[in-house]
Amino acid sequence: MTSTYILIENKITEALDSISDIGKPNIKALARNYNLPYSRLLNRYNGQALDDRYLPPNRSMIFGAARFLLAQSYTDSTTPAPGLGEHWVKRFLKRHPEYNVRKQKTIDILRKQGSSTISYP
Repeated sequence: MTSTYILIENKITEALDSISDIGKPNIKALARNYNLPYSRLLNRYNGQALDDRYLPPNRSMIFGAARFLLAQSYTDSTTPAPGLGEHWVKRFLKRHPEYNVRKQKTIDILRKQGSSTISYP
């Protein structure tokens, strides 16, 4: 995972810990104070994760998470942590058939362009 993602996650955890005893906190003000994205903080406050919002992790997210966990568990400080291969995610998904991979459906060209041939009165 990127260091920016980790920093934001740490700030979100810190912000949510600071309001744990408040009944109805002002999330927008909290997001401003901690310089966090409001919608992300609100979703986390409501207990929503990516898969709850129908946004499951993609291959790059899986790769980043695995690389992060590998670096965290590596204990030898004299050498850098070993890396993951180019096809690691593909082999991981093949070893674990309980994880499904679906191709995203293409969007209709008119919707993509944002134009419509229908005129409204």
